[in-house]
Amino acid sequence: MNTNLEKRVHPRFSLNVPVHYQLAENPKAPRRKNGRKITKTLDLSLGGAYLLADQTLEEGTQLELEITLPEADHAISTTAEVVWANETGLGLR
Repeated sequence: MNTNLEKRVHPRFSLNVPVHYQLAENPKAPRRKNGRKITKTLDLSLGGAYLLADQTLEEGTQLELEITLPEADHAISTTAEVVWANETGLGLR
């Protein structure tokens, strides 16, 4: 029996694009300065992304993202949840 079944619903695409991210703001907390980081994706799908990161974040952490796709006129702003993290990156949904 194969125990390594793929759980993804959407196909992944190897895509290396710039991403700005920061912890999602709590409306009751004071606004942070210099909390934004820049990194890049390693892969992307309709259901999530894998980002390179120099920090590990807890599962469930909410992030605000700005993703710049090739040949796009502007960045896409969205939110995501950390579903796993290790020493090299973050898995987001």
